[in-house]
Amino acid sequence: MAGGRVLNDTQVFFAVKEKNFRLTKQISDRINERFGIGSSRGVMQGQLILSVPARFKKREEKFFSLIRSTYLFASVQDKLIDKLTSELATSADKQSAETSLEAIGITAADKVFGLLNSGDELVRLRASRCLLNIGDDRGLETLRSIVYDKSSKYRMDALEALAYSAKRNDASIILQRLLRDDDFKIMLAAYQQLSRMNDIAISRRAVGRKFFLDTVVQSAKQYIYVTRSGPPKIVLFGPSLYLRVGAFVQSSDGTITINAPSNIDSVQVIRQLSNKQPLKLECSYSLADIIQTLSEPGDSTTRRGLNVPYDTTIAITKQLCVKQAVMAEFFASEPAKIE
Repeated sequence: MAGGRVLNDTQVFFAVKEKNFRLTKQISDRINERFGIGSSRGVMQGQLILSVPARFKKREEKFFSLIRSTYLFASVQDKLIDKLTSELATSADKQSAETSLEAIGITAADKVFGLLNSGDELVRLRASRCLLNIGDDRGLETLRSIVYDKSSKYRMDALEALAYSAKRNDASIILQRLLRDDDFKIMLAAYQQLSRMNDIAISRRAVGRKFFLDTVVQSAKQYIYVTRSGPPKIVLFGPSLYLRVGAFVQSSDGTITINAPSNIDSVQVIRQLSNKQPLKLECSYSLADIIQTLSEPGDSTTRRGLNVPYDTTIAITKQLCVKQAVMAEFFASEPAKIE
């Protein structure tokens, strides 16, 4: 979390059954032609090294599926466009047809575009997603209509397709609107994609090298979301997350107290350590300030925070919601599974 970076991506080796240098180079050239220069390089007869393009980061399996569906000679695969388009419209295995059409690329666009008029919403979803993935923006409007349709069962699929395949500005505008959606799952998914994109709609700060505190002011309702697996995060949805005047909340073990007496203009945040005098700090009524005061480290002279652990911080934050000291709904991700 606070500064590590990957120096070298994982290398993926692609073995060719026939150890022929000419064939190996042909395959490498074809991959680079379809997915961009640098996607493949031949290192010896019968062996390539694949480099996952930036647009497939965290979607490596999709890239490898497209590699496996790419024909060595473009003239061969172009003859299959009509057959694959028909399969996408009518067959049970639509995924295979969609992947093969995406592997073919832009030459399949006009045929795929014709499927946007299908009466089957799933066909329209797959066709519009395929178009975006091969660089044709004509699928954007169809995906936008699906993701905004609150009766559609494919909203989440459309949201993911837009986030990964649409132009950044188009995706940002659509996802920011979804931050005001009534469905919390849709809103959360929009936040997660905008966070991945480092979008300006998400305000982020690191708290005490323990976790990230994200603020999303565009939300129509007020929510608090915390993670219990993966990177630790507390996400505040809503423009006015403040403690109620007169609130008094304690943690279940009594070691943390949040007190907002009506006769002063600040909130008292108190931590009781065993066999020591309690530590008391004051901050504003802003929930973000309260969380920072709880969690930031401090020293014996100029104390910034009470250095409360992450799990204790999310527990007291939940208590603030349960006691209606903060008017927001509290959600937590699933805990990590231990197998």
